[in-house]
Amino acid sequence: KDYYKDIEIENKKKMKTAILHLDELIDKKSEIIDIGTGNGLFVKLLYKAGYINISAHEISGSDLSKIEKYAKQLYQDYDYSSIPSGGFDVAVMLDVLEHVPAPKFLIDSISRILNENGIIYFHTPVVTRIDIFMHYLLKLPLLKKIAVIWQRGRTSIFHLENYTKKSIDILLGNAGFKQAKIIFTNELSWPMKRYIEIYLFEKNPLLRKLKFLSSIIAFMFYPFLASKFFNANKAIVIARKIQTK
Repeated sequence: KDYYKDIEIENKKKMKTAILHLDELIDKKSEIIDIGTGNGLFVKLLYKAGYINISAHEISGSDLSKIEKYAKQLYQDYDYSSIPSGGFDVAVMLDVLEHVPAPKFLIDSISRILNENGIIYFHTPVVTRIDIFMHYLLKLPLLKKIAVIWQRGRTSIFHLENYTKKSIDILLGNAGFKQAKIIFTNELSWPMKRYIEIYLFEKNPLLRKLKFLSSIIAFMFYPFLASKFFNANKAIVIARKIQTK
């Protein structure tokens, strides 16, 4: 609950962007499934936006009781087997693909549950210019610590993958999707100051006493960390399932 509360403002911005994209792609009666619905906020926002056929999926044991009144159907398992084949016009995943140990299995499962010409729409982290630069810093003894701190914030035991355009294309192509569009953008889950506080100071005991400098450092690094050129850290992907004969 604390996690979702912490990121709620930025999460709503992301979800409203997703709804604007869906409004351009489908009508309000389309069958939509939100894969990895989390606390169900996106389902609720879709309902308020006028969509009437919304389903959701989460792992077994998740409490989805708060969205029962908004969702047409709720599915819960670990392998998507409870979701019927060919039953949906659109499958949405907002920051899900980076968390799964078998992304190919997930994308293949999405292909299965979509009808012919169905659409997959998802957001997922991608490798940035800063990421590539930090890989080079890892080779320099005096600067290696900076790169380690950066990478620790980009991947973890929960955040398994950062994708590239090529890897996304391969996943989609192998599952029978024709890539329509990939939009690269900058997306921050927290205000910049919060990132600096956590990853630079709170996780480094020797620097904790300097936490009061967070605002200054955030201001200095904002042009880089909040820039699409240096840190286009999110891909918004829209692809259509190729019709088979």
